[in-house]
Amino acid sequence: LAALFILTPSRARAQGARDALSSFPADTQQMVYSNLAQLRALPDYLRVRQWIFNSQLRKFEDFLRSVGTDPEKDVDEVTLGWRGDPAHTSYFGLAEGRFDPDRVHDAASRKGVPIQQYDGYDLISFSSRLNRDDIFFAFLDSSSAAFGPLDDLKALLDVRAGSRTALNTVAEFSSGESELEGSSPQWGIARGSAATNQAVPWLTGGGTIPGGTQAFLSTLQWVLYRFDWDNGFSLHMSLLCKDKQAATDLANVLSAVRATKPSANVMTAPATNALFQGMDIHTNDSRVEVSASMPTDLADRFFGTSGTLPSP
Repeated sequence: LAALFILTPSRARAQGARDALSSFPADTQQMVYSNLAQLRALPDYLRVRQWIFNSQLRKFEDFLRSVGTDPEKDVDEVTLGWRGDPAHTSYFGLAEGRFDPDRVHDAASRKGVPIQQYDGYDLISFSSRLNRDDIFFAFLDSSSAAFGPLDDLKALLDVRAGSRTALNTVAEFSSGESELEGSSPQWGIARGSAATNQAVPWLTGGGTIPGGTQAFLSTLQWVLYRFDWDNGFSLHMSLLCKDKQAATDLANVLSAVRATKPSANVMTAPATNALFQGMDIHTNDSRVEVSASMPTDLADRFFGTSGTLPSP
Protein backbone atom coordinates (compact mmCIF):
# COMPACT_ATOMS: atom_id res chain seq x y z
CA LEU A 1 0.00 0.00 0.00
CA ALA A 2 1.40 3.42 0.74
CA ALA A 3 3.70 5.51 2.90
CA LEU A 4 5.06 8.92 3.79
CA PHE A 5 6.97 11.79 2.22
CA ILE A 6 10.62 11.43 3.22
CA LEU A 7 10.66 15.05 4.40
CA THR A 8 7.41 16.52 5.67
CA PRO A 9 3.98 14.86 6.05
CA SER A 10 1.37 16.29 3.69
CA ARG A 11 -1.64 18.10 5.14
CA ALA A 12 -3.64 17.74 1.95
CA ARG A 13 -7.16 16.47 2.55
CA ALA A 14 -7.66 12.75 2.00
CA GLN A 15 -10.32 13.02 -0.69
CA GLY A 16 -10.22 9.27 -1.29
CA ALA A 17 -10.84 8.51 2.37
CA ARG A 18 -13.72 10.96 2.62
CA ASP A 19 -15.27 9.51 -0.52
CA ALA A 20 -14.79 6.00 0.86
CA LEU A 21 -16.63 6.85 4.07
CA SER A 22 -19.62 7.98 2.05
CA SER A 23 -19.35 4.97 -0.33
CA PHE A 24 -18.40 1.99 1.84
CA PRO A 25 -21.28 0.05 3.46
CA ALA A 26 -21.87 0.55 7.19
CA ASP A 27 -20.90 -3.06 8.01
CA THR A 28 -17.28 -2.42 6.95
CA GLN A 29 -14.99 -3.65 9.72
CA GLN A 30 -11.69 -2.09 8.63
CA MET A 31 -10.51 0.57 6.20
CA VAL A 32 -6.99 1.52 5.12
CA TYR A 33 -6.16 4.75 3.28
CA SER A 34 -2.98 5.04 1.20
CA ASN A 35 -1.60 7.98 -0.76
CA LEU A 36 0.36 6.39 -3.58
CA ALA A 37 1.40 9.72 -5.09
CA GLN A 38 3.29 10.56 -1.90
CA LEU A 39 4.79 7.10 -1.77
CA ARG A 40 6.20 7.53 -5.27
CA ALA A 41 7.89 10.75 -4.10
CA LEU A 42 10.05 8.78 -1.68
CA PRO A 43 13.74 8.62 -2.69
CA ASP A 44 13.66 5.02 -1.39
CA TYR A 45 10.42 4.23 -3.20
CA LEU A 46 11.54 1.05 -4.98
CA ARG A 47 12.73 -0.49 -1.72
CA VAL A 48 9.65 0.53 0.22
CA ARG A 49 7.40 -0.71 -2.55
CA GLN A 50 8.86 -4.19 -2.27
CA TRP A 51 8.15 -4.17 1.45
CA ILE A 52 4.52 -3.19 1.39
CA PHE A 53 2.87 -4.36 -1.84
CA ASN A 54 1.43 -7.84 -1.41
CA SER A 55 0.88 -10.41 -4.16
CA GLN A 56 -2.83 -9.59 -4.53
CA LEU A 57 -2.14 -5.93 -5.22
CA ARG A 58 0.68 -6.78 -7.61
CA LYS A 59 -1.66 -9.03 -9.61
CA PHE A 60 -4.29 -6.30 -9.65
CA GLU A 61 -1.69 -3.82 -10.90
CA ASP A 62 -0.65 -6.26 -13.63
CA PHE A 63 -4.23 -6.52 -14.79
CA LEU A 64 -4.68 -2.73 -14.87
CA ARG A 65 -1.57 -2.46 -17.00
CA SER A 66 -2.87 -5.14 -19.36
CA VAL A 67 -5.99 -3.07 -20.08
CA GLY A 68 -4.22 0.25 -20.53
CA THR A 69 -4.02 1.81 -17.05
CA ASP A 70 -0.60 2.37 -15.47
CA PRO A 71 -1.06 2.34 -11.66
CA GLU A 72 2.43 3.77 -11.23
CA LYS A 73 1.35 6.96 -12.98
CA ASP A 74 -2.43 7.07 -12.98
CA VAL A 75 -3.47 6.04 -9.45
CA ASP A 76 -2.89 8.58 -6.66
CA GLU A 77 -5.01 7.35 -3.75
CA VAL A 78 -6.43 3.99 -2.70
CA THR A 79 -8.79 3.20 0.17
CA LEU A 80 -9.32 -0.47 0.99
CA GLY A 81 -12.09 -1.96 3.09
CA TRP A 82 -13.04 -5.33 4.56
CA ARG A 83 -16.56 -6.28 5.60
CA GLY A 84 -15.39 -9.37 7.47
CA ASP A 85 -12.18 -10.52 9.09
CA PRO A 86 -9.34 -9.21 6.84
CA ALA A 87 -7.47 -12.45 7.47
CA HIS A 88 -10.21 -14.44 5.74
CA THR A 89 -11.99 -12.06 3.36
CA SER A 90 -10.95 -10.16 0.26
CA TYR A 91 -10.64 -6.41 0.15
CA PHE A 92 -12.77 -3.95 -1.79
CA GLY A 93 -12.21 -0.26 -2.27
CA LEU A 94 -11.90 2.96 -4.21
CA ALA A 95 -9.04 4.31 -6.32
CA GLU A 96 -8.59 7.99 -7.21
CA GLY A 97 -6.50 9.19 -10.13
CA ARG A 98 -6.70 9.63 -13.89
CA PHE A 99 -8.50 6.97 -15.88
CA ASP A 100 -9.71 6.37 -19.42
CA PRO A 101 -12.80 4.14 -18.99
CA ASP A 102 -13.45 3.79 -22.73
CA ARG A 103 -9.90 2.62 -23.43
CA VAL A 104 -9.98 0.11 -20.57
CA HIS A 105 -13.40 -1.17 -21.61
CA ASP A 106 -12.22 -1.67 -25.20
CA ALA A 107 -9.06 -3.44 -24.07
CA ALA A 108 -11.04 -5.70 -21.73
CA SER A 109 -13.46 -6.55 -24.54
CA ARG A 110 -10.61 -7.43 -26.91
CA LYS A 111 -9.13 -9.75 -24.29
CA GLY A 112 -12.47 -11.43 -23.67
CA VAL A 113 -12.55 -10.32 -20.05
CA PRO A 114 -15.94 -11.00 -18.41
CA ILE A 115 -18.06 -7.84 -18.04
CA GLN A 116 -21.30 -7.66 -16.08
CA GLN A 117 -23.81 -4.81 -15.84
CA TYR A 118 -25.16 -3.58 -12.52
CA ASP A 119 -27.17 -0.44 -11.86
CA GLY A 120 -25.82 1.26 -14.98
CA TYR A 121 -22.16 0.30 -14.38
CA ASP A 122 -19.95 -2.11 -16.29
CA LEU A 123 -18.30 -4.47 -13.80
CA ILE A 124 -15.07 -5.75 -15.33
CA SER A 125 -13.37 -8.88 -13.97
CA PHE A 126 -9.63 -9.41 -14.02
CA SER A 127 -10.11 -13.19 -14.01
CA SER A 128 -11.87 -15.43 -16.49
CA ARG A 129 -12.79 -18.02 -13.84
CA LEU A 130 -15.68 -15.99 -12.39
CA ASN A 131 -15.25 -17.38 -8.89
CA ARG A 132 -17.16 -15.74 -6.05
CA ASP A 133 -14.06 -13.97 -4.68
CA ASP A 134 -12.74 -12.70 -8.02
CA ILE A 135 -12.04 -8.98 -8.08
CA PHE A 136 -14.19 -6.80 -10.35
CA PHE A 137 -13.87 -3.08 -10.89
CA ALA A 138 -16.08 -0.33 -12.23
CA PHE A 139 -15.29 3.21 -13.27
CA LEU A 140 -17.38 5.77 -11.40
CA ASP A 141 -16.02 8.57 -13.60
CA SER A 142 -12.71 9.51 -15.23
CA SER A 143 -11.07 10.16 -11.83
CA SER A 144 -12.37 7.33 -9.62
CA ALA A 145 -12.94 3.59 -9.77
CA ALA A 146 -14.41 1.02 -7.38
CA PHE A 147 -13.23 -2.58 -7.10
CA GLY A 148 -13.71 -5.75 -5.09
CA PRO A 149 -15.46 -9.12 -5.03
CA LEU A 150 -18.83 -8.93 -6.75
CA ASP A 151 -20.95 -8.84 -3.57
CA ASP A 152 -18.80 -6.13 -1.98
CA LEU A 153 -18.61 -4.04 -5.14
CA LYS A 154 -22.38 -4.18 -5.55
CA ALA A 155 -22.81 -3.17 -1.89
CA LEU A 156 -20.54 -0.16 -2.49
CA LEU A 157 -22.53 0.85 -5.57
CA ASP A 158 -25.77 0.45 -3.59
CA VAL A 159 -24.44 2.88 -0.98
CA ARG A 160 -23.63 5.42 -3.66
CA ALA A 161 -27.14 4.96 -5.09
CA GLY A 162 -28.64 5.64 -1.66
CA SER A 163 -30.19 2.20 -1.15
CA ARG A 164 -27.76 1.08 1.57
CA THR A 165 -26.43 2.84 4.69
CA ALA A 166 -22.95 4.37 4.37
CA LEU A 167 -19.96 3.99 6.67
CA ASN A 168 -19.92 7.70 7.47
CA THR A 169 -22.98 7.09 9.67
CA VAL A 170 -20.71 5.18 12.07
CA ALA A 171 -19.43 7.91 14.39
CA GLU A 172 -16.16 6.18 15.27
CA PHE A 173 -15.12 5.85 11.63
CA SER A 174 -15.96 9.49 10.91
CA SER A 175 -14.14 10.79 13.98
CA GLY A 176 -11.20 8.47 13.35
CA GLU A 177 -10.87 9.71 9.78
CA SER A 178 -10.89 13.31 11.00
CA GLU A 179 -8.17 12.49 13.53
CA LEU A 180 -5.92 10.61 11.12
CA GLU A 181 -6.41 12.76 8.03
CA GLY A 182 -3.10 14.38 7.07
CA SER A 183 -1.15 12.52 9.78
CA SER A 184 0.57 10.29 7.21
CA PRO A 185 -0.19 8.93 3.76
CA GLN A 186 -0.98 5.48 5.16
CA TRP A 187 -3.39 4.98 8.01
CA GLY A 188 -6.27 2.74 8.99
CA ILE A 189 -9.22 2.19 11.30
CA ALA A 190 -10.50 -1.18 12.52
CA ARG A 191 -13.15 -2.30 14.96
CA GLY A 192 -14.03 -5.43 16.91
CA SER A 193 -12.18 -8.59 15.93
CA ALA A 194 -10.60 -6.76 12.98
CA ALA A 195 -9.04 -4.32 15.47
CA THR A 196 -7.62 -7.21 17.47
CA ASN A 197 -6.32 -8.98 14.36
CA GLN A 198 -4.62 -5.77 13.21
CA ALA A 199 -3.08 -4.84 16.55
CA VAL A 200 -1.98 -8.14 18.09
CA PRO A 201 0.76 -9.16 15.58
CA TRP A 202 2.34 -5.71 15.65
CA LEU A 203 2.19 -5.28 19.40
CA THR A 204 3.26 -8.76 20.46
CA GLY A 205 5.57 -9.92 17.68
CA GLY A 206 4.52 -13.51 18.25
CA GLY A 207 5.34 -13.30 21.95
CA THR A 208 3.21 -14.95 24.60
CA ILE A 209 0.33 -12.76 25.73
CA PRO A 210 -0.55 -13.02 29.44
CA GLY A 211 -4.16 -14.18 29.44
CA GLY A 212 -4.01 -15.01 25.72
CA THR A 213 -5.62 -13.00 22.97
CA GLN A 214 -8.72 -12.70 25.16
CA ALA A 215 -6.78 -9.96 26.97
CA PHE A 216 -7.22 -7.96 23.77
CA LEU A 217 -10.64 -9.20 22.71
CA SER A 218 -12.24 -8.37 26.04
CA THR A 219 -11.00 -4.77 26.17
CA LEU A 220 -10.05 -3.50 22.71
CA GLN A 221 -12.93 -1.99 20.73
CA TRP A 222 -11.22 0.13 18.04
CA VAL A 223 -7.73 0.73 16.73
CA LEU A 224 -6.52 3.79 14.81
CA TYR A 225 -3.09 3.35 13.26
CA ARG A 226 -0.61 4.94 10.90
CA PHE A 227 2.70 3.90 9.35
CA ASP A 228 5.50 6.30 8.44
CA TRP A 229 8.68 5.77 6.40
CA ASP A 230 10.62 8.92 7.33
CA ASN A 231 14.29 7.86 7.81
CA GLY A 232 13.24 4.30 8.56
CA PHE A 233 9.96 2.77 9.66
CA SER A 234 7.68 3.89 12.47
CA LEU A 235 4.20 3.05 13.62
CA HIS A 236 1.67 4.64 15.93
CA MET A 237 -1.44 2.91 17.22
CA SER A 238 -4.26 4.28 19.34
CA LEU A 239 -6.05 1.41 21.05
CA LEU A 240 -9.54 2.46 22.13
CA CYS A 241 -10.74 0.42 25.09
CA LYS A 242 -14.11 0.16 26.79
CA ASP A 243 -13.04 2.28 29.77
CA LYS A 244 -10.06 3.81 31.58
CA GLN A 245 -9.35 0.72 33.70
CA ALA A 246 -9.38 -1.51 30.62
CA ALA A 247 -6.82 0.80 29.01
CA THR A 248 -4.58 0.60 32.08
CA ASP A 249 -4.82 -3.20 32.14
CA LEU A 250 -4.03 -3.46 28.41
CA ALA A 251 -1.04 -1.12 28.75
CA ASN A 252 0.29 -3.37 31.52
CA VAL A 253 -0.12 -6.44 29.29
CA LEU A 254 1.76 -4.76 26.45
CA SER A 255 4.54 -3.63 28.76
CA ALA A 256 4.95 -7.20 29.99
CA VAL A 257 5.11 -8.53 26.43
CA ARG A 258 7.60 -5.82 25.42
CA ALA A 259 9.95 -6.91 28.20
CA THR A 260 10.17 -10.46 26.80
CA LYS A 261 11.99 -9.47 23.56
CA PRO A 262 9.54 -11.67 21.63
CA SER A 263 11.27 -12.55 18.36
CA ALA A 264 13.21 -15.80 18.16
CA ASN A 265 13.57 -15.63 14.37
CA VAL A 266 17.29 -15.31 13.62
CA MET A 267 16.74 -13.16 10.54
CA THR A 268 14.26 -10.73 12.04
CA ALA A 269 15.22 -10.75 15.73
CA PRO A 270 17.44 -7.63 15.59
CA ALA A 271 14.73 -5.62 13.88
CA THR A 272 11.86 -6.98 15.97
CA ASN A 273 13.75 -6.49 19.20
CA ALA A 274 14.72 -2.95 18.21
CA LEU A 275 11.06 -2.22 17.50
CA PHE A 276 9.98 -3.52 20.89
CA GLN A 277 12.83 -2.20 23.02
CA GLY A 278 12.07 1.33 21.88
CA MET A 279 8.30 0.97 22.08
CA ASP A 280 6.58 3.77 23.97
CA ILE A 281 3.35 2.75 25.71
CA HIS A 282 1.15 5.12 27.69
CA THR A 283 -2.51 5.61 28.47
CA ASN A 284 -4.77 8.57 27.74
CA ASP A 285 -8.07 8.01 29.54
CA SER A 286 -9.64 4.98 27.76
CA ARG A 287 -6.94 4.88 25.07
CA VAL A 288 -3.57 3.19 24.95
CA GLU A 289 -1.09 5.06 22.74
CA VAL A 290 1.74 2.96 21.30
CA SER A 291 4.67 4.23 19.19
CA ALA A 292 7.71 2.38 17.85
CA SER A 293 10.33 2.73 15.11
CA MET A 294 13.39 1.14 13.53
CA PRO A 295 16.13 2.44 11.19
CA THR A 296 16.12 1.70 7.47
CA ASP A 297 18.71 -1.07 7.56
CA LEU A 298 16.72 -3.03 10.12
CA ALA A 299 13.44 -2.31 8.30
CA ASP A 300 15.00 -3.77 5.16
CA ARG A 301 15.79 -6.98 7.03
CA PHE A 302 12.42 -6.96 8.76
CA PHE A 303 10.21 -6.55 5.69
CA GLY A 304 12.52 -8.40 3.34
CA THR A 305 12.03 -11.73 5.09
CA SER A 306 9.11 -13.75 6.37
CA GLY A 307 9.16 -12.63 9.97
CA THR A 308 6.50 -12.84 12.65
CA LEU A 309 4.88 -9.48 11.92
CA PRO A 310 2.73 -8.55 8.92
CA SER A 311 3.61 -5.94 6.35
CA PRO A 312 1.52 -2.77 6.77
